[in-house]
Amino acid sequence: MFDAEETSLPGCLRICPIVRADRRGTFVKTFHVEEFRQLGLPTSFAEEYFSVSQRGVLRGLHFQIPPMEHEKIVY
Repeated sequence: MFDAEETSLPGCLRICPIVRADRRGTFVKTFHVEEFRQLGLPTSFAEEYFSVSQRGVLRGLHFQIPPMEHEKIVY
């Protein structure tokens, strides 16, 4: 399950996964093909990355134009 919000960037959604927690810890589903399709999102991701940065570090994501563009999922 995901909550999705429109952003000021056309075609960019803020997707908030449901976080489930109990005494064992937490569990988050970061991607589900059918739920993404229901949101109208392409599901043929070419790449996916996860990074952890030190405090004060700001990371960016570069924009790609055709023919090198592809969908990105960032979390």
